[in-house]
Amino acid sequence: NNIEEIVKASRRAADLCQQLLAYTGKGRFVIEPIALDELIEEMVHLLRTFISKKVFLNLNLHRNLPRIEGDPNQIRQVIMNLVMNASEAIGEESGVVTIATGVKLCHRDYLRDTYLDDDLTDGPYVTLEVSDTGQGIDPGQVDKIFDSKKNLAKIHQQLTALYDKNFSLHIEPLVPTGTRISINLPAQYIDIDEMVAA
Repeated sequence: NNIEEIVKASRRAADLCQQLLAYTGKGRFVIEPIALDELIEEMVHLLRTFISKKVFLNLNLHRNLPRIEGDPNQIRQVIMNLVMNASEAIGEESGVVTIATGVKLCHRDYLRDTYLDDDLTDGPYVTLEVSDTGQGIDPGQVDKIFDSKKNLAKIHQQLTALYDKNFSLHIEPLVPTGTRISINLPAQYIDIDEMVAA
């Protein structure tokens, strides 16, 4: 109803103020448990306004994900930058941007192959993946992508501020075209015995 929409709008405005304060150095991160799938669903309408009208936004969200800890405003910015980067990769052509979430038990062999790995420990991670059907990237340029893509550089900065080095990224060229960027964040409050190893 109208009252619920007003309350939601007020909360979004308060979140925006906190985000602006954080950017100017006058605010602080508010760390709390986050349901990533629910956060993304709340952003869908906004995300569609920031991408090309020729781009279809597809969701493949894992239900009942374990929570992650973080600042919701910063996580929203990470998602926004990932989606905008994917839309820009498609350009003026028609295409698809897919947001997917999941959870997996990551071992060292997997983590060692991810970008920005800094001796991360084995354990459960919540994954956020954004893929596109754009032209893709040269595998030889993956290590330089954070220097050439402003949106991805912002993502790196935001995640480093939130998690220090306790996260990883994986950039994967897709066949025949496109790119998938995966972010692995430590999962909280989860029964490891129910996990599927990656």
